[in-house]
Amino acid sequence: MGEFTLLDHLRSMAQQNGNEQRVQVNQRLLIDKMLARYSSDFVVFRELIQNSDDAKATSFHFEITCEPLRPPATSAKTKITLPSKELTAQNESLLMSNTVLKFHNSRITQLRMVNNGIVFEETDWKRVASIAEGNTNVDSVGQFGVGFFTVFSYCDEPIITSGNEYMAFVWRDDISLTTYRCQLPIEQQSNQTSIILKMKTEYILITEANTDSSENRVKLAKNTAKDTTKKETVPSIDFNQLKTYLAKVLSFTKYINEISVKINGDMVFNVKKTKVLIPSAQGKAQFKKQSSVHSILNLNRFEESEQTFSITNGPSLTLRHIAVDAAVTINEKLHSQIQHTMKKRLPSNIQIQILYASNDLIASRRSRTPPIDSDPNAEILNSLIPLKFENGRVSPSGLIFVGLGTHQTTGLGMHAFSHLIPTIERENIDLQDAYISIWNTELLMSIGQIARLIYDRTMLADFNKSQKLIDDYEISLTSYSFQSSVPDGKIGKAIIEGFFVLKNDIFLPTQQKPSDKCLTLVPSTTAFLARSKRIHNFLSLPLIPFELVDSGFIRTLEKCGLINVADRSIIEKKILSSILSKDELIELIQWLFSEDVADKFYAKRILLSISFNDPCSHCNIQFRTIQYYDALNTPSMLPLPSNTLPRDITAVFSKDQLENQLSLTPLKLIDLVNSYCKGDMSRLISDPKLNPYFLSFVSTSLSQITKQQLTQIKQILSKCVCIPTTKGMKIPRESFIPSELTSPELPVVSLNIIQTDTDNNEQLSQDLENPVTLLFLKQIGCRIFNIHAWADNRVGSDRFPDLKKLIRLLMKERDNMTEEDFAELKVKKIFTGTTLEGTEETKQLYIPGELHFPSVAASLGWCTLPIIDWLDINPQSSEFAFLKEIGVQETPDLKKVLERITQEHTEKQQKQTSNAQYEISLTLEFFAEKFKQYYLKSWKKDSHGEYPFLPSYSPGKTIDECNRNNVILCAAKQVFTAVNPLFPSLLPEVVKLFQRHFDISSLGIEGRPTLKQAFNAMMERKNDLLTEQSASRIFAYLNTIALPNETFKREISQFRFIPLQDNSNGTKLVKPSEVFIRTNVTSSKTTIANVHNFVSRGLIDYVDFGVDANAFLNNMGVCNYPRPADLAELLIQRQATYFANINNDKDLLNKKALFYMDCLRRLAYYVDGSNELDSEPLNTRLRTNAWCLGYQTVVDANGTNEKRLKIVKPNEIYLEDNSVYSMQLYPLLPPNKELEKLYEHFGSQWLSKCVKENPKILGKINYY
Repeated sequence: MGEFTLLDHLRSMAQQNGNEQRVQVNQRLLIDKMLARYSSDFVVFRELIQNSDDAKATSFHFEITCEPLRPPATSAKTKITLPSKELTAQNESLLMSNTVLKFHNSRITQLRMVNNGIVFEETDWKRVASIAEGNTNVDSVGQFGVGFFTVFSYCDEPIITSGNEYMAFVWRDDISLTTYRCQLPIEQQSNQTSIILKMKTEYILITEANTDSSENRVKLAKNTAKDTTKKETVPSIDFNQLKTYLAKVLSFTKYINEISVKINGDMVFNVKKTKVLIPSAQGKAQFKKQSSVHSILNLNRFEESEQTFSITNGPSLTLRHIAVDAAVTINEKLHSQIQHTMKKRLPSNIQIQILYASNDLIASRRSRTPPIDSDPNAEILNSLIPLKFENGRVSPSGLIFVGLGTHQTTGLGMHAFSHLIPTIERENIDLQDAYISIWNTELLMSIGQIARLIYDRTMLADFNKSQKLIDDYEISLTSYSFQSSVPDGKIGKAIIEGFFVLKNDIFLPTQQKPSDKCLTLVPSTTAFLARSKRIHNFLSLPLIPFELVDSGFIRTLEKCGLINVADRSIIEKKILSSILSKDELIELIQWLFSEDVADKFYAKRILLSISFNDPCSHCNIQFRTIQYYDALNTPSMLPLPSNTLPRDITAVFSKDQLENQLSLTPLKLIDLVNSYCKGDMSRLISDPKLNPYFLSFVSTSLSQITKQQLTQIKQILSKCVCIPTTKGMKIPRESFIPSELTSPELPVVSLNIIQTDTDNNEQLSQDLENPVTLLFLKQIGCRIFNIHAWADNRVGSDRFPDLKKLIRLLMKERDNMTEEDFAELKVKKIFTGTTLEGTEETKQLYIPGELHFPSVAASLGWCTLPIIDWLDINPQSSEFAFLKEIGVQETPDLKKVLERITQEHTEKQQKQTSNAQYEISLTLEFFAEKFKQYYLKSWKKDSHGEYPFLPSYSPGKTIDECNRNNVILCAAKQVFTAVNPLFPSLLPEVVKLFQRHFDISSLGIEGRPTLKQAFNAMMERKNDLLTEQSASRIFAYLNTIALPNETFKREISQFRFIPLQDNSNGTKLVKPSEVFIRTNVTSSKTTIANVHNFVSRGLIDYVDFGVDANAFLNNMGVCNYPRPADLAELLIQRQATYFANINNDKDLLNKKALFYMDCLRRLAYYVDGSNELDSEPLNTRLRTNAWCLGYQTVVDANGTNEKRLKIVKPNEIYLEDNSVYSMQLYPLLPPNKELEKLYEHFGSQWLSKCVKENPKILGKINYY
């Protein structure tokens, strides 16, 4: 409070004692500064036209007075000759244009603007003479009261005439402006208002359209003083731009509907606006009263009209006009804030107007190509359209009108007008003032609401009529291609916000299916957007047409989240429930492998899940069942297998796409044959129409396949009922190829057969329909003749037909035989056979494989071998070769040969004496000679190695030891070439025989067995073979074979195979770990190594089989003396039996005790230097078992002390550390001090720790 009091005191003193000086305003500078804010084109005309419209004028006339800079000259360009007849409208327009051209480059001296509005009243005269007082009429557009002063940019002292009065503006001292108001002469009084401006600076009028249209021109002026020429800048008014501006002014004038221009009294331009109401729409888009976004306005009435702009004697243009009446319901607080800024209140009712182009107008303008010399008046009217047409593309160019037009765009293809509050220069909407911004934003959003209503009406206008095409909707959406508004982007954002504020659905044109030609309107919430053309070609969703997806309207919907985007998951979900057409499938595949997807796993998942319809088979097919594509170019009349991609789809894709992208395999001929013969198409093979096509195609394609595929195809077709014959469909082997040998009673093939070896084969195949080659039919098993019938006819009724004649007849027909015929010939019993004996019983009919050539039976002396009944047949003859081909054998079967060898051995053994030399049989020699050529493969294939046919000696026998009766027959798996004690060995002469003809190892016979084979053979007969006498020879032999590996040693360590004499002088077999081999080591000390066997037997057993045999045992793990762990086990296991059965032989007992103690000393030695005895489970066994030798003093009945030996557990022996206790208690003690540490290690305790003393007083001692 103190600060304010001080200020008031200072102000009072200044008023009482200060020097007074009034504030002066330089009005000239003030107006100039205001004019600097009004820099846009034709700002003077804009303000005066707006004032005229506020005054309810219906017409505005613009009169220009000018004078030429130089005398007028007639040029070829300006000279127009009109036809000498009655002027037409076009001629009048040309005449008017010609009148204008004569004023080109004229100096403007005066401007006069006339309107027929309400003449000035007293308040109007006062306000026009005041600066910044403003128009208090709430319905007028003027807000600030400075617009009129723009006339000072043209004129220093303007004159206003209105009704009966006029006002003149006069400057005093170039600082202050004074007005003079006066009555007009009667003859000049009227009901009009005029603004008269005498140009204060020189302005040039430009009327030619193709001259420099900039505002400033350069005039050459001559300086008479200096006689020099200089350039001087001169402002200008472009008449064509002025006409365009004046036409645009009419867009939203409330009352003015005509504007005209005169130059020096000549009418040079006249434009009019007419309005025709359109009846209210009845239907889905009917207007309903509604509030604005923030309830500042109530939109009450909607009026639609057609507004036509026409130029006198020129073109016309019709635009759609929307007017919405709105009641202002702004809250009073906000209203007061706005009133404070504007100096007047807002009107209680306002109007929001929109001007836009109809669909028909857009369509006509979009398709129109402008002529080279276009009509300037048409261009003027086209500038009214709120769209730009450039190279067939249409973009929005709507403007905001504040009374008249501004440079602010709407971002829509619509002009918009309302009671918007502009900035002072009226070129922009005021969004800076906090309160005015609220009002303006509300109006802009209301414009968006109305644009939305227009959109709905446009979309639903023909909803109940026929569906529209894409082009129709593309035109309809043109006006709604939202773009950023300029220069202020907030304007467009507010309009867009209002457009989308309504909660009801936005209807959009969609294509329900790729095949649909017309579109269907659906709510945006059910419509989908896809930016790939291919998606539109396969996805059955309500999709926005691809031609529309990039429109500004659709992009805005997407940005606002008001439309669904068909992403991969939606596409996948939809197509999984759809059955695609052929074209849709193609488009889907191309999309999946395009850059739009670039996800192989997604593409693979989709392909494994989709289904499509095959128009050829009229079936729905799951793509995951498709494995092949047709790479065979099969005839179109042949259906493809169901697992093969249809031809017309295959044709679209490259080989790389089919194989690498779709993972398909080329359809092979074998696959096609399989499908027709075995698969789901087997029924088609019997179709009389399709069958010839199929067989012909297979026949002509055989040359393109591999031998393996050819074999497979022949096998499949040979079992398939696929050959059309005179007796119906037959399998190939039941079908007969037509020939002279074919009986008519047989099923004869009814196909067009061509010979493959004729010169005219190719031409013949072209002439015949569906030709099939003879070779193909024979390859799959079709026959020339029936072997049974042929044989019956040729042979006749003889039991044994002439064999030579039969063979020669068969040879003659060989080329006509199919493989089936020839195979059947091999198993047909039609050939006469016999033996060398030649009895009636042996002569009978055989199949070829049962017979042999006579020469082999003769060479072997094999009288019972079946032979062909042609004893003198020449081995070099063609008959011999033919018989060999059908199966007659040059050598007997291997099994028969082996049986024959056995038979001959048995017979010779029975006939010859024991002293006779063994003779090798003829058949064995034959076997050796023919083995490599005839029997090697059979020997490897079959298990002949187990058949005993090889003459051999028994195991261990040599030639000197054997006679003839010792020769036995052995199998190849049982015999070796070298003599050995475990296996039979081949006779040396047999070895020599085989080696002359082949490698004896081919029979699987080796020189000697492996160590494992020999050992196993020994163990199989161990009870018979292994004695102390025979073991030396066997072990010595085993030592010569090979050194054992560690695995083999571990395996045999558990076997008992070493003979050892037991206590009863019998022989038992023991393991390698249970015996030891004595070494030839001498020592003066008593050790384990040199104790006599008699003492050590039973505890440590030694063997000796000779140097070689002992070496084998050493290799098998038998040691020369026990290891510490082995010795400990022996003591635990054998101590009881070792000291048993001594029979009071104290000498023997003492010897054994000494030997036992020697063993214990060795263990004691290892306790100090090794932890081998501490390993488990040995450590536990040493603690819990009896093995410790101890002595205990026993007093007999005579009082004699005797030491007795005992074997006990370690914890039962006490270690002596107190002789008194020992003498009194007689504990079990170690035999010597050397063993105390050993015993203690495994649980023995010191005696003193185990004795408890209880002192007791026995008497009293007296001391003297």
